[in-house]
Amino acid sequence: MSRIMGCSASRSDPDKRLDLDAVANIVRDLCTGTGEGRVPPTNGPTDPDSSRAWSEVLSEPVFGRLCSCPRGTTAPDRLSSRDGRKYVFAFGPEAVSGTMMRLQPYEMLVQLGLLPQYIYWKVYKEKRPCFLVLFRPDLVQPEPATWDGVMAFISRHYPRAVERVRQHLPEIKARSVDDFEKDCSVRFIDALENPTGPDYMRYDRYMELSDPLPWQTRLFLYCELRLFELFTGDGRTRLHDGSLGETEYLCDNVALADFGEENYKVIPVTVTIPDHVIKKYEEEEK
Repeated sequence: MSRIMGCSASRSDPDKRLDLDAVANIVRDLCTGTGEGRVPPTNGPTDPDSSRAWSEVLSEPVFGRLCSCPRGTTAPDRLSSRDGRKYVFAFGPEAVSGTMMRLQPYEMLVQLGLLPQYIYWKVYKEKRPCFLVLFRPDLVQPEPATWDGVMAFISRHYPRAVERVRQHLPEIKARSVDDFEKDCSVRFIDALENPTGPDYMRYDRYMELSDPLPWQTRLFLYCELRLFELFTGDGRTRLHDGSLGETEYLCDNVALADFGEENYKVIPVTVTIPDHVIKKYEEEEK
């Protein structure tokens, strides 16, 4: 985190760089379909020295997270509204200064690492509203989303599972979710979409297993920690086509009010899914 928080932004004219409020205005225009993006990134999203790129665009580190909200409400009140969620994934100033200020909503979600099928299910099938929360990171002190970061968060929030996960971690790193699904009769994404169902691997259910198999540990990470198909543990997202995505971070799940009103912005996202994507997944459901 020191590289993000301590990066000097003095190399650029401060009068031309953007703070949280200015970023929110640009992103809001894009996400509601009223703008085309006005601040292209200095370097591409895969630039290894992306901290230099964001500091030429932003006057301060701004983080972001895609959020939904509980049914019956009109906006999120936490970084994640799911009951019991201990931590969340967030995107740093590298993504905020690039992808979030230059892509239309559907393309932005894909570039941020969401599977097209997941977008189709949430937006088209469930009609769930989507929001982007931009925030100053001082409260949550994000850590890079690496396997070391994951194990640190498990130690803090799921301490009884640490040794079980560590035992299976080499196999989990080496195998895909698709491969693990061949070991069982469970489709992981279906388990995820039914939190009250028999296949959803909650923390307590996982700990009730006397000797969990590797696929059960991977399902626990999938359901409880949201380590989906594209998570590789190297601190970057992987896109559905296997290409390198954005730098991502782990941070504690907190109430938005805890940031302080001046330290976060909630932006509704209007997502238009391409017709060919809808057609593909409708045909798969037949």
